Amino acid sequence: MKLYVLSFLLLFIVPSCLADETKPPVFSWENPTTLYFKGNVSKDNFRLMQEELKKHKNSLETLIISSGGGETT
Repeated sequence: MKLYVLSFLLLFIVPSCLADETKPPVFSWENPTTLYFKGNVSKDNFRLMQEELKKHKNSLETLIISSGGGETT
């Protein structure tokens, strides 16, 4: 359920915070339950982020998105 809510939020809220679309995304795990995503949230990068979230959907508690203008948790 968390994954679907998170996907909805990312699809409609985060695109308003888009950064430079030429930078590739960077995924890193801050700890076993926090995924840190740095980069723009283009359609391709959003798909990559969804794939990463699906791999760890049972352990994810926090997703941090940094797109240059600030961070969203």
